[in-house]
Amino acid sequence: MHWIFAALFPLVLQAEPVSPFPNGALLLDPQHAEWNKNGMLVPPKLQPFPDGDGFDTDVVLAPVLPSEGALIWKTNLPKAGRYLVTLEFAQGRHGNGFEISAGEQVLRGFVPDTRRGMALQEVGALDLLQGSQTIEIKNTTTIENTFMSIGAVYLRPATLREMTRPEIRAALAQSKTHQIPKELRLPGVFSDHIDKAAYARRIVEQIEQLVYEPATR
Repeated sequence: MHWIFAALFPLVLQAEPVSPFPNGALLLDPQHAEWNKNGMLVPPKLQPFPDGDGFDTDVVLAPVLPSEGALIWKTNLPKAGRYLVTLEFAQGRHGNGFEISAGEQVLRGFVPDTRRGMALQEVGALDLLQGSQTIEIKNTTTIENTFMSIGAVYLRPATLREMTRPEIRAALAQSKTHQIPKELRLPGVFSDHIDKAAYARRIVEQIEQLVYEPATR
């Protein structure tokens, strides 16, 4: 199993700033996150997440208790602007409150029970400055001490349309400089008659064909 950690762990240790895609969108993924634990930056808790919908979910950020601090991403923006925030998450019981912040700006929300399936929630808008920015997310309230797992935080300029879960999953796969073998990213249940190699090739082709379109409305 050591080669799996070798593929994932270096990105967390380096904590490289996340740069936007050519369309200006920022995709904050688990591998680029840090955990601000009581004022000290440490590698976050990552865990595999088999996605029952068949999307390319490799790992998620494991739940962090409010008393344990926040998860953070460092970003580098070429220009200032308003960004709409989408949270990808899974919650297994009751739901919980959370906050996403950038500087003094704070977005508050509540994620429902998703029966452990991944879901999207539009959270609000942040006005970000040019240059280095730090984005934080933390859990705030809970029922029976259960919290969400985080798949990604997606920030897009207000001029762009919303992304679907397949598009976010494809963008995540594109953003990884260290990838684990494709076989580990396939859906967990297969018929013996399915050609897994051909399936993997089709996923790669779909990622390569992905085009982000400006909003038309």
